[in-house]
Amino acid sequence: MRFLIIIIGALLSFNALSKKDWYEVQNYKGFVGVYPIELSIQKYNFGSGVNIKGSYFYNKKMTPIALFGKKLNDELTICEVHGVKDYEDYIVNGVMFNPEKCEFKLLVSDNNLNGSWSSNGKEYDVKLTATNSWVNGVLTGESLIIPFWGSDAGYSFFGVYKAQKGELIINEINVIEKKNAKVIQTINPQSDKCDFGFYMTAIYQNLEKDNGGSFLNCYSIKGDVVSELKYSKRERNYVIVNQ
Repeated sequence: MRFLIIIIGALLSFNALSKKDWYEVQNYKGFVGVYPIELSIQKYNFGSGVNIKGSYFYNKKMTPIALFGKKLNDELTICEVHGVKDYEDYIVNGVMFNPEKCEFKLLVSDNNLNGSWSSNGKEYDVKLTATNSWVNGVLTGESLIIPFWGSDAGYSFFGVYKAQKGELIINEINVIEKKNAKVIQTINPQSDKCDFGFYMTAIYQNLEKDNGGSFLNCYSIKGDVVSELKYSKRERNYVIVNQ
């Protein structure tokens, strides 16, 4: 699946070195029922009727969940990705989806989101307040935190995007320990072999999981590459292994 994802990313993405402002992302904070969450949505015509993708997590668990769906006027219908098959079908291969089965049904109101989440007979109110965003080359707030789709059993990876001279840059990935939501390490993903953060069409897919490992999808003038993010027992932290 790794090579298929790279090919699709290359076909759908722009030249990362020449255009770094094409992402349109809005972050939110709020609640599903009584449960605090943070949610990030990117607008783009991904194909197969999908024009939004995203990532959200419950603050108690800190595990990003991949999202995809459709925005029509002020209505958002958003589905969660459950497992490898869903990821391959709806994220990688663009299989058509049934909006009726989506968990989130939301309405835009004064730039905030309100609506419901339902699954397996349970339904909760959703109330989300807009926070930071990157739209039309303008960053609101000091940084844009991106919950990448790649994670492992104990840790999640959050990109810290910032504005510099009118461009969006990323020189930090925070490693979050899920059990206590603490940042245990900050990694600079950039290197001469990896121009990171702008290669994949969905911003959340720049760091993803495959076959039990987490990978950085990179742009390189010498060819598109992936770099593995591995835990080093000797170093007692994560290291980037270029492939």
